[in-house]
Formats: sequence, C-alpha cells, structure tokens
Amino acid sequence: TDAYWAGFDGYWWTGSVLLRLPPNSSIALSLALSYERYGGVPAWSHAQLSIVGYSDKWLWEQAALGTGGENICFDPLGTHTRAFITDMRPKLFDGDWKENIGGGDFVQMFGADGKLQYWKELDPQLHVSGPCLSKADYTAV
Repeated sequence: TDAYWAGFDGYWWTGSVLLRLPPNSSIALSLALSYERYGGVPAWSHAQLSIVGYSDKWLWEQAALGTGGENICFDPLGTHTRAFITDMRPKLFDGDWKENIGGGDFVQMFGADGKLQYWKELDPQLHVSGPCLSKADYTAV
C-alpha cells in the first residue's frame, strides 16, 4: 500500500464515549483503564485501528485479548486485502508481539458472472468494546 505522511508522530491514543443524557442534566464520571486483566479476567478490547499515514481506506478494526497487541483484525469492506479477517495472531500471555498466522472470510456473495460482490452501505456499530466482552453489528446491502 502506498503510504503518505499525515503529520502525526509518536505514541497517542483516543478514547470515545457516547452518552445519552436529558437536556440540562449533569453526571459525575470516573475514568478506569484496564490493561492485561480486568477484575482478574483477561481484558478484551475491540476498536477501530488507527491507520494514519498507512492507508486512505475507511474501516479497519482490531480485537485484542490483554495487552500484547491485536489478536484479530477485521476489514469488513475488504478494501485492504479483500478478506473480512485480515490478521490473526496467537495469544500466549507473554506480552510479546506475535506474527500473523493468516486471515479468513465468510458471508461472501458472488454475482451471476462469478465475481465477488462487495458490501455496500456498511454501517458498523460497536455497542460494547470491552473490558471483558465486545458486541459489534455490521449491516450492509
């Protein structure tokens, strides 16, 4: 993939929260960060990958068990590699980054001409992104 410099460097992260509050209300919040474990259970996260400077494609997601890096990467539109699952990395709980052992695909649709039909109007919804389970929906035409 042809990369281009987007102007960001170093370590950074973004946290997002979506709350539905009545008008003129207030709420007290606290921030909790989980790393390898959450309440004694291996932590789980599911989020969109930051690909600033790597690609101008729209959506690429990852899910990780603990803090050793992504364990599975998703490309729901197939724009990076044509496969829904682009990377899979084993989790050995040693904290080291593992090599990609492959990807996978499912929910494929082919036209009368035998060509793959890509999803259209994809609407990804990450309802829960951790800390121990995730729930995501992908609806498309």
